[in-house]
Amino acid sequence: MRCKEVTRLVSESLERQLPWRQRIGIYLHFVVCRYCTRYRRHLLYMRRLMRLRREALDQTEPNEQTPRLSPDARERLKDALRRADG
Repeated sequence: MRCKEVTRLVSESLERQLPWRQRIGIYLHFVVCRYCTRYRRHLLYMRRLMRLRREALDQTEPNEQTPRLSPDARERLKDALRRADG
């Protein structure tokens, strides 16, 4: 397996279980490629940080000091996302 395919599959593996052949191929690639191993480790670290951040936000009560987007900024963001979708 090439690094490009391994990084794609590692990202996919966060969303779904890969077939055993692909998992073995990735594992064998990790044995010889420290960069893909590092990529996976960083990806898992970022995932864990995002979960912790979400949990912290879920536990806090919104108040007047909670940053919020203005209605105008919300509309600009929605328009930009619509344009990006096509």
